[in-house]
Amino acid sequence: MRFNAMKKVVLKFLCFSLLFAFANGLLAQLGPRYDEAEIQYQKSFIEAKAKIMTGDYEKGVELMKDVLLQNPKNDAAAFELARAYSLSEDFENSIYYIKKAIDSKPNESLYRTFLVDQYEASKDFGNAISEITDLINTQNVDPLLYEHLAYLQLQNADPKSALSTLNKLESIVGIDESLTKRKFEIYKAQNDFKGAESELIALSNAYPANTEFIFHLSSLYRNTKDKENERLCYEKILTLEPDNEKAKFALESLNSNGKADDSVMSTFIDNSSVSLDDKIKRIIPMVQNLSPLSDSLTKAQLNKASESLRSNYPKEPKVYA
Repeated sequence: MRFNAMKKVVLKFLCFSLLFAFANGLLAQLGPRYDEAEIQYQKSFIEAKAKIMTGDYEKGVELMKDVLLQNPKNDAAAFELARAYSLSEDFENSIYYIKKAIDSKPNESLYRTFLVDQYEASKDFGNAISEITDLINTQNVDPLLYEHLAYLQLQNADPKSALSTLNKLESIVGIDESLTKRKFEIYKAQNDFKGAESELIALSNAYPANTEFIFHLSSLYRNTKDKENERLCYEKILTLEPDNEKAKFALESLNSNGKADDSVMSTFIDNSSVSLDDKIKRIIPMVQNLSPLSDSLTKAQLNKASESLRSNYPKEPKVYA
């Protein structure tokens, strides 16, 4: 009897222990417990955000301000208010509230980049530059930040600083065409052809087998009337690609005994002894190699040649293709 009674006690203890363990595990899965006030606070935040997201900014802002009033350190509420004011282009209030969010969470890069955007949108380029510069100095290196900074510096009429920023970026990511093009355009806008030349030479040296980069350089020499260096460019291209039609034609034009380049092009296009296929074969590579860095004369020549082909061969689908 005593043994059975003892057995019942042990079984009850085991059952209670298992139930206790199960309850603790369930509570752990459910996460932290919230009191009614906290639940109501979260509901207020969600309701305010929903109003803003559905376009009811006035009511959403009113509710979100109440949320922030209850907890001035709520960076998420401050951020939502900044976004709401930004959508209505009230940048003064947008900047005020995003700064409050940053005060509560100073290392949040999302908030800081948003502040840069608000300064930019309000045309306050000085503060935008100051903020993004500080962001670059305190965050991990992000090439997009350097590109944005250079853009802001140009908007602030400071091309020298923009070039300095792009040079820093180039030291991080290396030489590439898009970065060189931005620097080239800045030098060109300042009528600094030596600076523009140095950029294209660096790009060509970095990718010596890419003849298109040499064509970019030849376009610069054409625009600055530097025929000797322009000729050297075409000769270099033909050394790399002996059958390059664009370089052949350009060199012929340059060596045309003083004829204007468009005259050489017209003579070739209008020559009835040259087949249509040969004319198209000569022009297509030049069209394919057009880029934003191509000179305006080349583009004008090709437009005129295309018009002549359509005029001389009005019923030929090839000239329209």
